[in-house]
Amino acid sequence: MADTLSVSPSTLNIAAAKGSTATFAIKANTSWSVSSNQTWLTVSPESGTGNDTITVTGAMNSLTSERTALVTVSSTDVSSQIVTVIQAAAPKTLTVTQTNLDVSAIEGSTASFTIVSNTSWVVTSDKNWLTVSPASGSGNKAVTIKVEANPLLTTRSAVVTVSASGVDSKTVTIIQAAGEPALFVSATNLSIASESGSTATFNISSNVSWSVTSDQTWVTVSPVSGKGNDTISITVEENPLAVERTAVVTVSSPGIASKTVQITQITGPATLSVTPSGLSLSADTGTVTINVVSNINWMVSSNQTWLTATPSSGVGDGIVTLIAEENQTVTERKATITVSANNAASQTVTVTQAAGEATLTVSPSILEI
Repeated sequence: MADTLSVSPSTLNIAAAKGSTATFAIKANTSWSVSSNQTWLTVSPESGTGNDTITVTGAMNSLTSERTALVTVSSTDVSSQIVTVIQAAAPKTLTVTQTNLDVSAIEGSTASFTIVSNTSWVVTSDKNWLTVSPASGSGNKAVTIKVEANPLLTTRSAVVTVSASGVDSKTVTIIQAAGEPALFVSATNLSIASESGSTATFNISSNVSWSVTSDQTWVTVSPVSGKGNDTISITVEENPLAVERTAVVTVSSPGIASKTVQITQITGPATLSVTPSGLSLSADTGTVTINVVSNINWMVSSNQTWLTATPSSGVGDGIVTLIAEENQTVTERKATITVSANNAASQTVTVTQAAGEATLTVSPSILEI
């Protein structure tokens, strides 16, 4: 009798779970051996003679697609028989190792969690102050979260969501620690024009309440108080001086070192005026005054020796006294007082002194010859 060998059925289906089994029958009148072309599928028994039942056992299929193994039944002088074993796909899985993470308030602080999955996934954050890396992937992988500095004095939270097709999303709640009180100004020095109403600005960056003051009345600030980030406007009165002047604007908050901004107002135009421009004096010895209005140093000179000025120099506004000697001539006389200063036009005052009275005397009144 000729050797015979057959198998039934020629196709088997097993579940994805570890240890899933199925069987097929061998009909033979000879010896045979059984082998699998995949390591995840084992057969028992692996050899025998005559009729028998073969059990195939699968390892767990962690893939989300089905997989196939070929079981070959061989015997000498008889054609081999093939049984196709199809293992079902594993259900998609998605888990995260942590559902809550704490992170510090400091810029660039990081924390991480691990995704355990057998499929592709994406990771998103509901806050723009938190970034994730990687933002997508597949299988098992660690995800790093990175935060910006917390500008608040309270904790804040973000939710990181891990999503995959065909499976429930997972979330990780991130709690960032409260920030420290902070107060910064965008400039420590500002230059401003000399004209009245000239303005300049600087920015406050803060997470607390603050107040703003100036140490000079010619500088006003707006707003004078606030909270958080804001822009401060500086407005100045006209600089009446021919030299620059400075003020210090202070931004203060309880428990934090104050910040200062120095305001430098540039030099105002030099000014010099004198009143009156003309004076009349009697012939007698006498005095008269003139007013000097200025924002610079000035000097006074007379073109006549009979008229002197005191003081002969000064700075800013002042009063100058003119002292005239007696006019002993019978004609009136004039003198010019000049007030001069650098960078300003000189001012003159014309002083007219009346003529003296005509006189006639002889001496002696008696002569002996």
